[in-house]
Amino acid sequence: MSTRTLICFFCQSDALELSPVGDSRIVRCPGCLTYKLSGSAEQLLENQPLDAQQQATASGWLREHPDSLITTDIVEKLRNMGTPMPTAKSTKLLAYIAAQTKTPGQAVRLAFSDRAALSTAWLTSEPTELAWHIEQALGLQGYVTYAKMADGSGFACVLTPPGIEALRQQKRKPLGFHGMN
Repeated sequence: MSTRTLICFFCQSDALELSPVGDSRIVRCPGCLTYKLSGSAEQLLENQPLDAQQQATASGWLREHPDSLITTDIVEKLRNMGTPMPTAKSTKLLAYIAAQTKTPGQAVRLAFSDRAALSTAWLTSEPTELAWHIEQALGLQGYVTYAKMADGSGFACVLTPPGIEALRQQKRKPLGFHGMN
């Protein structure tokens, strides 16, 4: 299988193009995971790029729908999907922190450039958005404790028992953004 590097069509991260299939590219991205992009969808994205929030929404959707074939219809649905509510983004970020936690009390580093974390929570790459979700939404609720990294590149977060309980409650009563399945 041959690969080459390129910029992800959705989150703008460095990505790999795997062997193409027909007129579709197969892209593997750290934020969006793997997707197939039709030639016409690629042309549409080049002619009409997504804005920052549309990129975040598309990247989050792709992460939740790996191996999708992205056609022009899907691009337009992603473009018009709308923005998830802040509570949905915070819940997704809390679940990401929990998934990265291997032992109680472990600090999970979340850099402002961490495309996997940002895509999982459908966040833009704007540092203030990640900071708000950690400090205001998760920190003030007591779901995580956190410290800013010494170099200013992000946060170190520790999942707390109330955070674990919030995720348990979440599983009983799903909270999320379901703009397009």
